[in-house]
Amino acid sequence: MTQKFIKRSSIPLFHRLIVALVVVLFSLSFGLEAFIWDHYRAHIDDHVEHNSVVIDEYFSIIVGENATALHMALLPISLDINLQRALITRDVNALNTNWKFIFSAMQQSQHITHFSFLDAHRTVIIRFHDMARKGDIVERTTLLKAEQSGKTSWGIEVGSFGTITLRVVQPVYEGGILVGYIEIGQDIASVMNTLHVILKNDLAIFVHKEYVEQNIWEKNTHILGKNSHWDEYSQSVLLYSSIMPLSKSLGQVVEYHQDGQHYQVSVDEKEWIAYAIPLHDIKGEEIGDMLVMQDITNETESFIHFILKSSLIGGCLFLLVAGFIYLLLRQTNKSFSAQEEALSRIEKIASRIPGVVYQYRLRPDGSSSFPFASDAIEQIYRVSAKEVMEDASKVFRILHPEDFENIIDSINQSAKNLTPWKLEYRVQFDDGTVRWLLGNAIPEKEKDGSTLWHGFIDDITEQKALEYKLKKMNELLDIQVEKEVAHRMKIQKEQEVERQFLVQKSKLSSMGEMMGAIAHQWRQPLNALNINIQNLDDDFDEGLVDKAFINKFIEKNKKTIHFMSRTIDDFRNFFKIDKEKKEFSLRDAISETLSLQSAQFENRNIHVDLEGEDKKFYGFKGEFQQVILNIINNAKDAIIEQKIKEGRIRIILDDKSIVIEDNAGGIKAEMIERIFEPYFTTKDQGEGTGIGLYMSKMIVEKNMGGRLMVENVSQGAKFTILYGF
Repeated sequence: MTQKFIKRSSIPLFHRLIVALVVVLFSLSFGLEAFIWDHYRAHIDDHVEHNSVVIDEYFSIIVGENATALHMALLPISLDINLQRALITRDVNALNTNWKFIFSAMQQSQHITHFSFLDAHRTVIIRFHDMARKGDIVERTTLLKAEQSGKTSWGIEVGSFGTITLRVVQPVYEGGILVGYIEIGQDIASVMNTLHVILKNDLAIFVHKEYVEQNIWEKNTHILGKNSHWDEYSQSVLLYSSIMPLSKSLGQVVEYHQDGQHYQVSVDEKEWIAYAIPLHDIKGEEIGDMLVMQDITNETESFIHFILKSSLIGGCLFLLVAGFIYLLLRQTNKSFSAQEEALSRIEKIASRIPGVVYQYRLRPDGSSSFPFASDAIEQIYRVSAKEVMEDASKVFRILHPEDFENIIDSINQSAKNLTPWKLEYRVQFDDGTVRWLLGNAIPEKEKDGSTLWHGFIDDITEQKALEYKLKKMNELLDIQVEKEVAHRMKIQKEQEVERQFLVQKSKLSSMGEMMGAIAHQWRQPLNALNINIQNLDDDFDEGLVDKAFINKFIEKNKKTIHFMSRTIDDFRNFFKIDKEKKEFSLRDAISETLSLQSAQFENRNIHVDLEGEDKKFYGFKGEFQQVILNIINNAKDAIIEQKIKEGRIRIILDDKSIVIEDNAGGIKAEMIERIFEPYFTTKDQGEGTGIGLYMSKMIVEKNMGGRLMVENVSQGAKFTILYGF
């Protein structure tokens, strides 16, 4: 009975168990497949979210690093003295000669697309990438930020051609005064190509149409040979893509994307995950999107094959559990692989950045460590990342003794105030090598009270050496300038000695003529004295000599002698050398000069007229009188030589000139061009020295700041002294 009961009871129970087991197995199978599918979708979601953050960070890092590299390239250019002078004088030729080859070199080495020099008012002096455009005032945000801050500014901007450009603006100073700007641009394609290689994802850049002018964009697209069309997308235009040509169905993702959303798109028998990351310019405005595309064809096919295999073994709970465990382990392994891959990518990016990328932690007890450091730490500090992961003391042992306290103080201040840490300092290794480093990091407070910095350290020894070299060059230049000034002062002194010598020589050359003038001046008073003395005896015989006669005789002859004495004083004063400039009357100076010659003019029947209003002049009076004497003596000699019966010399004064004319017939045409040459004379050999007019021209033009000219007029020669400019 029992056995039968068991058999009868076992069959339904078995069937129930089978049914239950089948239901459970199917439920587990479907549930597992649903779980696997959800897990797969969650994995895709997490991957997309993680990848979005990583790409955004990498994009910022690479853009910042490229901007830093461009800034480091511009810094020595901005310190160049020739550039500063060229910006001040807006010397286009100097800029083109000195810096065009730099633009060509940077085009090749750093993919530079724009290179411009602007003055302090943001007016373009020269664009090497578009030589025809210049003279316009630039209003771009990057340049405005540099103008406001007075420091280097960089950022991403949309250009007029519909291009996205990384722009760096470097202000240029001369003696602490802003004299202009250097603007350099790099097409965003360079950054995108780097991202594409590092992340192994295909990328594209779209810009909203509101930031692009259609006709200019189409013209630029045609010139570059691109296949993009303005109407291909309703809201945006395609500027860059690592896939050429880009499928329109992939590109349309940017038209309907939402934040955090990704889309699976089938193109040419391939499966893609596509999502868009907003792209912002330097002002923070959203100017477009970065489309990220990942080929998941192999991953999707693998997943489908796995589902088919898991369905076939769904009837076996053990295999199902084993498969589940296997899948769980596999997914876990994938997570670890993804983390390792992400870390590997970070390390690869860090290896491309100059210097070491690091994290530095300062604990509350004063100990410190480097939780993360790129491989470049061995080049910077000569220690491995592993050696300082828990203890940073090895780094502090190589800090330069003279900079040690300053470094510690700067770290403590940054930790206390949570301000960015930036410092130039030195390290000294055991072999005596000293290197200059630049550290830059941002701190954050941790829950346990520690401070964690994120930043980079770069070796700037070569830059420091260049700065030192520039300083030495400036010092040498200052010494050279001082020598040149001293040399010029010496030349000026020598020229002054020569001028005094020629003035004196010119006066001496005129002394013979002046002696003749004095003889003429004295002849009449001497005759008068002689007659008075001869008549004295007759007057005495005639009884005319008495006290009144003697007094009158003495008074009359004293006047004659006084006239002769005054003539000697005038002669002596004329030949004095002026030691300093003084204000004097032009009319009085000319009258004094004429008084020395008055007797000669009267004897030769030469009339001299002085016309015009008087004028005050500041200079050497004696030198000016020497000029007048030389010119009127030449006029007198010419009148005598030409045997003019009634000679005439006119001296005319006005506000800006002195004109001296004669009626001696003028100067021969073949001689008038050479009349002011030294030692050239129109007189017979032995009669003239040839330095009078040369000396006169030198006095007028070098000491009076004027001009001395000669020309023939209707009756004779006309000398003009200009002094009013």
